[in-house]
Amino acid sequence: MSSGMAACTEYRERLLDHVMGAPPAAELAAHLKSCPACASESKRRQVLGTELDAELRRLANPDAPAYLAARIASHQRPAPAWGARVAIAATLLAVIAVGAWLVNARRESQTAEAAAAISGWRSPTASLLLPPSQPIYKESSHE
Repeated sequence: MSSGMAACTEYRERLLDHVMGAPPAAELAAHLKSCPACASESKRRQVLGTELDAELRRLANPDAPAYLAARIASHQRPAPAWGARVAIAATLLAVIAVGAWLVNARRESQTAEAAAAISGWRSPTASLLLPPSQPIYKESSHE
């Protein structure tokens, strides 16, 4: 193996740093100017690096195919306008208010019925306090 080939092997190992964006050392730059094989390899690696970078960017930020994007857009529902949201909130509030009023009215009705039932109640001791001339039991006529 000649010393020229050994130098090329050494420079080709340094090409990776150059391809990755580092400026070539003066010695490498001089070698690339004088060695067409290494200059060609440098250019090939730069092209591959650029293609690889473009592919990685494409994979990192994939765009949906046009047909898929159109299909997704056709299934999206627009957000309801503020007016619709206010109308829904007002309707719910009205339903809650009417329900509360009905529950309260029913309680009041039950309370009034219970009060009427209690006010009509008479203690059995009241009949025991009647004078003896009044009968405790009213006799019903059976004809």
